Amino acid sequence: MTSIIEGYEYDIFISYRLSDSLSRIIRDYLIVELLKKEVDPIYRSYYDSTTSPEAFYYLLEGQKSFRKRDFTHASEMFHKMIEIDSTNVLAMLGLIPSYGNQGYLTEARKWSQKAYENSMNSTRIEKLYVEGMHAFYFGTPFEVIKHHRQMLEIDDQLTIAYYHIGLSYIELEQYDKAIPELEKVFEISEKWGSEIMWSFNYTALGLSYHKTGQFRKEEKLYKKAEKVFTDDIHIICRQAILALVRGRTKQADEYLARFESHRRNLGVSEASIQSELGYTYTEGGKLDKAEEHYRNTLVLEPQSPVRMNNLAYLLIEKELNLDEGMDLIEKALQHRPDNSYFLHTKGLGLYKQGKYQEALEILQKSWDLRMEHARYNHEASLHLEDAKKTVASMR
Repeated sequence: MTSIIEGYEYDIFISYRLSDSLSRIIRDYLIVELLKKEVDPIYRSYYDSTTSPEAFYYLLEGQKSFRKRDFTHASEMFHKMIEIDSTNVLAMLGLIPSYGNQGYLTEARKWSQKAYENSMNSTRIEKLYVEGMHAFYFGTPFEVIKHHRQMLEIDDQLTIAYYHIGLSYIELEQYDKAIPELEKVFEISEKWGSEIMWSFNYTALGLSYHKTGQFRKEEKLYKKAEKVFTDDIHIICRQAILALVRGRTKQADEYLARFESHRRNLGVSEASIQSELGYTYTEGGKLDKAEEHYRNTLVLEPQSPVRMNNLAYLLIEKELNLDEGMDLIEKALQHRPDNSYFLHTKGLGLYKQGKYQEALEILQKSWDLRMEHARYNHEASLHLEDAKKTVASMR
């Protein structure tokens, strides 16, 4: 008992010390239990990693900010929690996607490794979740699926596990397998009376419906999502893509106008908006419009290697203008010769030019750098395997 209440054996004879310690423990326990009521019922039994009310408060605030996609503030809250408890794995698990969603892969990988190293005393479910996040940044989607399946063997009501399994199947382009996993999130949330607080639950399932040609289900899902997430740019973007694919040009224009207005109101740069429109038109199958918007980004930021790469990849991957694409990617690589994304674009271009051995060397270099500094990419993996098979068949 003495170790629990932060006292020495002789404190037993000094009643006020014992009383103060017990009072503080009871007070903190009651505050934490009260704060736990703000956690969705599905997750409440997995938030026992801290007895500090202040730390738990920062955890909740971080999660609230994360759901609103204010990843900067979320990161700040999780860091405050770590200042109180430097080995708290739940705070680290919050930092990983907070940094990842901002594109700070180095930081995301760092905190993933720290969580992995500090998970020895975590619950079995927390440890498996840590291993799943670690696999996301250092392994493959197959490993991510394995760890989350093991979580479900312990508790089959964990929506976060179904969600990550679904995302992994999407990454592997196995959309038919993603659908039942992502639908399970909605089924369990409805059962527990919990709201879906993350719009990507809708867009991930919508994307899976889209890729399997289930456009009516997709449209119905987005209508449902609109009631919960008003003016969510990711939902609007997916609605625009759906309208483009179905040939509903006027409807698509309306969605895209809303999208542009929302992004400009947030102060997003015009070059970024044009790039996002390029992506949307690419997904919608309107390559001429996609090319137009990617070219606009280069007019706005002519020295940006990222903008050069984006246009180059479109021109090469879709075989719109292979020579121009290769010229652009060479210029981008002059700025950043060891960028894995740029090297992937060049390797793909060389492959399409029939320079298979050179393509293999570049694609392999790109892959090695990617796995060292970024994370798995299925499209890059497929391109590398194609190059390996082609070169092997020539010997």
